[in-house]
Amino acid sequence: MNIITDDNKKMVDIGGSDILYALYSTAYIRIEDNKKACVENGLNFLETGSCAKGLLETAKQVNLIRDMLSQVSPDKMVYDKNDLKKKAPWGDNISPVITSCANYFTTADGKDLFSELVEILVYAHYTGKSVKSI
Repeated sequence: MNIITDDNKKMVDIGGSDILYALYSTAYIRIEDNKKACVENGLNFLETGSCAKGLLETAKQVNLIRDMLSQVSPDKMVYDKNDLKKKAPWGDNISPVITSCANYFTTADGKDLFSELVEILVYAHYTGKSVKSI
């Protein structure tokens, strides 16, 4: 799965769509209900991989989600919000450098997924483009 800008100049290679869904699931389940309203656009983006307007606000919210997930230990990662018993294919085999759910997720080439998502949203905002998943 890739997230790409309309001009095809910026792309984030997420790997499988299950990675973005696991990130969304983790945020959806682990962020307290009373805080979800302040990151609604960010959650929407994590769920769909698309954003056509409000890109800068969405980037800010994705950063807020990262901050919130920095308080959540990696063993609390949720692979599928609709089946909380479902485990990730890699199980508990994660790198010792992963200290929270904020740095749990990476792109297909090993970059921090949150940073890459914020970067593409900011780029799209300043170039007047939108982002979509393909």
